[in-house]
Amino acid sequence: MPKVLVIDDSVSVRKVVERALDSLATTKGRKSLILVSQGFIYDPNLDEFKRVTQASRRANVAIYFLDTRGLGGLPSFASAEFGPAIDNRDIGAAFMDEMQAAEGSESLASDSGGFTVKNTNDLGRGIQRIADESRSYYLIGYNPTNTRADGRFRKIEVKVNRKGVQVRARKGYFAPLAGGKSALDRKPGPDPDIQSALDSPYEEDKIPLRMTAYVMDETLLGKAKVLLATDVDVRSFAFVEKEGRFTDTLEFLLVAAHRESGEYYRYDQKMDMKLLPETRERLSRGWMSVVRDFELAPGGYQAKIVVRDKNSGQIGTVVHEFEVPDLAQLRVSTPVLSDTLQKDPEGQQGPPRPALLARRTFPAGATLYCQFEVYGAAKDAKTGMPRVVAGYSIRGQGGQVLTEIAPSAINPTSLGKVSRLVGTPLEGATPGEYELVLTLKDDVAGKTLVIREPFRVEAGA
Repeated sequence: MPKVLVIDDSVSVRKVVERALDSLATTKGRKSLILVSQGFIYDPNLDEFKRVTQASRRANVAIYFLDTRGLGGLPSFASAEFGPAIDNRDIGAAFMDEMQAAEGSESLASDSGGFTVKNTNDLGRGIQRIADESRSYYLIGYNPTNTRADGRFRKIEVKVNRKGVQVRARKGYFAPLAGGKSALDRKPGPDPDIQSALDSPYEEDKIPLRMTAYVMDETLLGKAKVLLATDVDVRSFAFVEKEGRFTDTLEFLLVAAHRESGEYYRYDQKMDMKLLPETRERLSRGWMSVVRDFELAPGGYQAKIVVRDKNSGQIGTVVHEFEVPDLAQLRVSTPVLSDTLQKDPEGQQGPPRPALLARRTFPAGATLYCQFEVYGAAKDAKTGMPRVVAGYSIRGQGGQVLTEIAPSAINPTSLGKVSRLVGTPLEGATPGEYELVLTLKDDVAGKTLVIREPFRVEAGA
């Protein structure tokens, strides 16, 4: 599958393309990268162009450029809105500026063996053309006669002795420097392995992971508290036993990005683990939970976490997509489903709360806890408090009802907070798919919400 980049910032486009190409370098075979942009000017004096071309050669990636400017009409200087007509002697230079506006991105496509789709409003047909071409290709290698390690660009040309055939191939390559170095060696930056795993469109499965998102109450104006919970399987970690404890370091990088604006939030941390034997045994059965919070505005998001076992160097990644709803409407926090209770993580004195888990599989016979909060409920004119009733049922895949609790009023706190914690034994639940159906009604506003949370029951403890 081609990797698609939608980029409008011409200043950072080359660096982003280079990162994307590097993330594909370890994947075998020919790959395609589709750059969706308005293009950028070509400057042969910038090393970024050489870096991108070399990165595409190393990763065996053909770059295809989709020009989002669409079908071109008269240049802007020919429009009545432009102002007075330019001098006839300057028309040639003006046309040249228009042509060079996307020459940089077009040259990247041409030099890497791809092509450009421009002067059309039907970008879908262009993507189909790219897919058709990517189905068949040839890999050709040769030994150059010029063996000087001078770091210079060497042109190559591929010809086919057949009429009516068009050949698209790389225009050349950069020779190495003496001593095995490259003229384009990079400056020190982020950890290359973790950065490559973050940029890669493929998931790393050396460390099994699960992730989910919990959208909670509004914290800042127009932003909600979002908890990203990741379960990490530490059974494959290369723990080293020292003084009766098992030691290792869990390194992770977590990024949450807004799908439309591209704005992202980044969190990285190292967790030193010195586990007692019984703690390691418990984590091998239930996995380790990593929870981090973000403050996010409404919209669609994609989160990705990269986890590395420092002792072995093994890496795992997982991607999770979620929505932050409109905060001004009647809504419910993401219900927390769990079979484990824990003390309040914020250190407050109070009853235990369900542990935040990414898994949605629970053993038959366990108690399934569900906790949720209600936001945006209208307030009664007399009491100044909301009136919310809630009930729920647990149903199997075939519609059979395992449990059904009639709606009842939720007593708000003195501050008007509306929340509820319920627990249901899964006794008698046969292994399979289930759904917790939560029904809420705002009696003051007369609005009703129905929330469905799927989960699975498995046999045994």
